[in-house]
Amino acid sequence: MGGGSSSAAPQMNQVPEWFNEASFVERAKGHFVHLQKAWDNNDLSEIQEFVTPEMYNILAEERRSLTEEPKTEVVKLDARLGHISQQGSLVEASIVFSGQLRENSSVPSDFMETWHMVRDMRTENANWYLQGIEQNN
Repeated sequence: MGGGSSSAAPQMNQVPEWFNEASFVERAKGHFVHLQKAWDNNDLSEIQEFVTPEMYNILAEERRSLTEEPKTEVVKLDARLGHISQQGSLVEASIVFSGQLRENSSVPSDFMETWHMVRDMRTENANWYLQGIEQNN
C-alpha cells in the first residue's frame, strides 16, 4: 500500500493495563493483508474505514496518481509491536511489519515498514486508526 509518514512517534513505551499485545499484533497482520487488497482493488471507501481523515487524503491522492494498477501478493508477513503510549484519552501505538511482497508478478522482495496507529479512549470500544506509514529502509 502507499506511503505517507507520521512524525508522531510516541515518547515512551507505557503499555496500558487493558492492552493485549498478542491480540493487537495478530489483528494488525490481518488488517495489513485486508488493506493491501483494498489498495489493489482501488476500494478507497474500505480504506477510509481504517485510517484517519488525513491519512485517507494522502492515500487517495497517491492511489489516483498511479499509472499502473497494482497487484500485490503478501508472500510472508511478520509483525511486532514498536512503541505504545497513552497520553490522556489518546493512545498511540506503532507496529513494525516485515516480510516479502510480490508486486505485479515480480520476484518477491523484502520490505519493512512501520504503521502508526491511534485510538481515542473517550469512545467505548474505540477502533484503532492508521495515521501514518513509515518506510524502513
